[in-house]
Amino acid sequence: VRMLQANEVDIAIMGRPPREMATRAEPFAAHPHVFVAPPGHPLLGRGHPPLQTLQGYKLILREEGSGTRAALDHFFREQNFEHPNTMEMSSNETIKQA
Repeated sequence: VRMLQANEVDIAIMGRPPREMATRAEPFAAHPHVFVAPPGHPLLGRGHPPLQTLQGYKLILREEGSGTRAALDHFFREQNFEHPNTMEMSSNETIKQA
């Protein structure tokens, strides 16, 4: 965002447009979000369990302000779902290692 504001770059590829400046954003690909569980997790054999099934499990989420977190928060609001049992991490790589 800083480089866009300083006119150091002409175009940036981002997960979502920045809020702190006026931009024109053109989506060019679909990026589905999925829930991921380790091999052998009890939910893996359940097909597509209802969202409420997640209540008993700890979730690892991206930090506030990330595009992934914004998409998940929006999805949870649409579903009237609250999940207090979460841990936040700042990168996808950190989550993969967890």
